[in-house]
Amino acid sequence: QIFGPVANNYSTRQAIAGNYTGYVGNHEFKIGGDYEKVNTRGTTYWTGTYRNEIRRCTQGSNGTCDLSLAPFYTNAEGSRYQVYYQHDYFTANGTDLNPLVVAPFSTPTKRYSGFLQDQWRVTPALTVNAGVRYDTETLFNGLQQEAFSLTNQWAPRFGATWDFAEDGSSKLYVSAGRFYYAVPTDLNVRVFTGNTGYRTFTYNINDLSQTGPKCATGDPTPGCVARASLIQIGSVGAVASYTFTTVSANHTIAASFAPNAATITAVTGLAAAQQKTGNDNDGTTKIKLTFTAPGGASSVEVWRKGFGSYPTYDNAGGATPSLPGSYPPAGWTLTTVASSGSSDEPATRDFWYYVAYAKDACGNASPVSAMTSGTLDYHLGDVSNGVVAGQGDNTVSTVDVSLLGAHYGVSGGALAGFEYLDVGPTTDHTTDARPTTDSKTDFEDLVMFALIYTPHVSLATKGGASTQSANVLSVEAPTSVVIGQEFDAQVMLTSGGDLLALSTSLGWNSAIVEPLSVTAGDLVTSQGGVVFSPGPGRADAALLGAASSFTGQGTLATVHFRAIANGAPHVGIAGVDGRNSLNQSVTVNISNPLSVEAVVTATDLMPVIPNPARGKAALQYSIATRGAVDLSVFSVDGRRVKTLTHGIQEVGRYRFTWDGSDANGSRIQAGVYFVRLEAPGLQKTRVINLVR
Repeated sequence: QIFGPVANNYSTRQAIAGNYTGYVGNHEFKIGGDYEKVNTRGTTYWTGTYRNEIRRCTQGSNGTCDLSLAPFYTNAEGSRYQVYYQHDYFTANGTDLNPLVVAPFSTPTKRYSGFLQDQWRVTPALTVNAGVRYDTETLFNGLQQEAFSLTNQWAPRFGATWDFAEDGSSKLYVSAGRFYYAVPTDLNVRVFTGNTGYRTFTYNINDLSQTGPKCATGDPTPGCVARASLIQIGSVGAVASYTFTTVSANHTIAASFAPNAATITAVTGLAAAQQKTGNDNDGTTKIKLTFTAPGGASSVEVWRKGFGSYPTYDNAGGATPSLPGSYPPAGWTLTTVASSGSSDEPATRDFWYYVAYAKDACGNASPVSAMTSGTLDYHLGDVSNGVVAGQGDNTVSTVDVSLLGAHYGVSGGALAGFEYLDVGPTTDHTTDARPTTDSKTDFEDLVMFALIYTPHVSLATKGGASTQSANVLSVEAPTSVVIGQEFDAQVMLTSGGDLLALSTSLGWNSAIVEPLSVTAGDLVTSQGGVVFSPGPGRADAALLGAASSFTGQGTLATVHFRAIANGAPHVGIAGVDGRNSLNQSVTVNISNPLSVEAVVTATDLMPVIPNPARGKAALQYSIATRGAVDLSVFSVDGRRVKTLTHGIQEVGRYRFTWDGSDANGSRIQAGVYFVRLEAPGLQKTRVINLVR
């Protein structure tokens, strides 16, 4: 068979160039550069995969055949002698045993250059040119490896033009310089395609093994000795043992093994729980992992990955990780947990997820376990160690609560640097869940701090005894004021025994009065609580410690006002939100009448507070004559939406809260509605705008 290649190739050229020209006096400066990539691609087709030659073993001082292995050969004349075989063949890269049949190749060349030139018009008749050019060229072989590189090709150039007649009819040109020419791409194809010719010598005509003897030139006698070839047995299936025959000493026997497919099942019951006690004071807690390893498992690996972007989490791109699809899980961190009941302590704060893999004695990994639902490794509200703000110590104390109070009611960009205070609400309103941050510090955050407060404060309780089981909130304020007058509105609470925290918002006639400040009442301070104000006329109160609840009755908070005009301030409770020790909503009733001073002299329906109303509105009226009273809400088409009160009422001032629902308790649409009061000697209507 004919032994040699036939090539089919083509070349491509990519180039980019740029230059800049500038003028200074009689000088024209140019600077520029270019890049060029020339690539020759093609395919070598081999007319024969290899060539065999039979060579006679020669005994002598320069070489020796192993006659115990060399086969006998009889030539055409009948002579019989021992021989070895010479194999000539090509491989793609010189490291495999497969002769080439079709060999694609790609041999690129990259060139870079830059130049600087000055054209100086010395006189109208004489122009001088001077410049320098730099070139570099790199040739790559068929394996895309650098074959060789030509660098530091500096080429200075000089020239001059003299118009000696000074009329443009005759000119004298002079130039000198150094020039470099590119290496032809044909050199890459001929020398660097990556195809390698090999010559091996064996005693087996069918063996092309490169592990046999090789000689740079010539045959194995003289100069090198032919040896027995590599024994190639192919696949023999799954066997416990195999016997090799005709193997001489000092030969390599190669075998491949395929491991059995993993049959180990997944870890079950994987659970993670934050360790609330027994931690150090570095600001991160341990997480206890429990699981059940499958039968046949010799070890278990537990991996973790965080939600990310603490402390703002989903507001900064954090997300629940996906269940890994392969082992090892990309992007997950291997923990030191190897047995059920052991603990992991990540170095940073996050909401952590865990998966587990079992491994058999051969190291085969099981399918991935179910992923845990997420676990905190720090206490929500642990925001200071008493020295550094933002660095916790695994306790929530007055230092932490004070830091929250110093930045209470802050939102948006004003919260920058203190985002870790925004811990509520969480996904399930417990202290074990991930915060769903809202970029503000308010009642939701105060409740979280109160629930997880560690050093429960025990103080003597003030406030009178309460004989009712319901929570009742009321406000005591004057019914009329004069301009410049300052007064206090007392927010009074009668506790039903299940309140941990309470948020209240006051309403007032903004044309008559304005709120100035909020202070905590004795009912709160005497029971180890705090009152923070997130805004004007608003008071958020909480007892510190999940085991706490308000007892008795007394002043929850005092809101200080100033009159800006003469008239009725109409101070009342516009909204209230109560929570218990499980962070569940608690019903808080609003008591009537609102005022504790001045005799009622007129029956009247006060303006709705607030208006427009978002969800809840306070409806206030006064009754000067005992009799039948009806307070109802109507739609614009005259339909009665809901009756708030109906019956005989005594003289006094009354207040009701409408929550934007109809008679069935269903939430109604936003729009314009009418509140109508029918009382002895009065029928009066107020407009209310309900928004959602």
